[in-house]
Amino acid sequence: MANLKLVDAFTDFVEESTLPYRQMMTYYNCALMEVETKFKVLNEQFSLFYDRNPIESIHTRIKSQSSILKKLQKKNLALTIPNIENNLFDIAGVRVVCSFTEDIYSLADSFLSQDDVRLI
Repeated sequence: MANLKLVDAFTDFVEESTLPYRQMMTYYNCALMEVETKFKVLNEQFSLFYDRNPIESIHTRIKSQSSILKKLQKKNLALTIPNIENNLFDIAGVRVVCSFTEDIYSLADSFLSQDDVRLI
């Protein structure tokens, strides 16, 4: 019953804030695409310069609406766009899988050395 109440609250919120919510989620989705593309480019560069591809797979995900709501409630935060943007740091995620540990560090260094990437 509690889950149904959470879903109803989130549904009401989305109906009232459809455009701002969609804009925010589009921002996260575009950021995921950009990060994924950066890793794919790095993989190609490694292939060119080192004759191997360190990345086995890249997986992306966006947190579901119900997970966003549950996380806000867990943090005792009101359901607002600013609260989502300013207090939830795991809405979008990228998992890069490599076969070798040293590849992880090489990719991380290459990724973080890009001028438009900032580690938080």
